[in-house]
Amino acid sequence: MDEQVRKTEVLVSGLSRNRCVLESLDVNERELGELETDSRALDTDNRELERMKAEVQAKSREANRKLKALREKFMYVKNKVKRKTLPENWKELGIMDKK
Repeated sequence: MDEQVRKTEVLVSGLSRNRCVLESLDVNERELGELETDSRALDTDNRELERMKAEVQAKSREANRKLKALREKFMYVKNKVKRKTLPENWKELGIMDKK
């Protein structure tokens, strides 16, 4: 998206500097204005998407860290219970292991 926005900006800039030739190129002011408006709108959307991607990546790293910590705590508690109880009592205590 960035590349297309930049290309459009360069085209609009070049055509704007040379408005005298627009008619001979069969390009009108409305089309030029639409290009500029659409390019700015896409650039705004793209910036928002990039910000959101960064937020998702940060949230994902945080969630993975929490998942790792939860797994470690889970295993610690589960193994503690397993060491102090008989296997036939495990299911009742929420431990699904067979051995």
